[in-house]
Amino acid sequence: MYSLKNHLTGSWLLRSYIEVQVGGEESLFPFGIRPEGLLIYTADGCMSLQIANAERENYIDGDRFLAKNEEFIASALSFIAYTGNYEILSDNRTLIHHMQISSFPNWQGLSQKRSVEIDVDFLYLKTVDPVLSNGLWVNSYMTWQKMPKTGFFMT
Repeated sequence: MYSLKNHLTGSWLLRSYIEVQVGGEESLFPFGIRPEGLLIYTADGCMSLQIANAERENYIDGDRFLAKNEEFIASALSFIAYTGNYEILSDNRTLIHHMQISSFPNWQGLSQKRSVEIDVDFLYLKTVDPVLSNGLWVNSYMTWQKMPKTGFFMT
């Protein structure tokens, strides 16, 4: 018998992240054309997600607490992370991320639904309800590839 939880468990590398405005057709790439990301689902129901623009600039100073305001802003706009629990709905095609910690504080304590499609080692997630992004209501589309058990790689 197919188990979505068994298939999800493990680590996934981000292959694409696209936002599409509700009622629009233009594709937006808030983390660049080739973002980097890691998504982890554990068997006991925990999850963690990190997404970054691959072309993020280093801070001029090696001490993050001494960064200039412009550096903080650029860093915040080019990275998102959250962690918490996940829940698979009975339809086996929808899951919920319950965000207990988030780099975007407004998401802490909230939950977001994702529709799920799986094709061998690829995981396709789409927001079920639109989210606000740069002043626009969008749906996000993410493609993830299962990481081999041999370790982390970014290609």
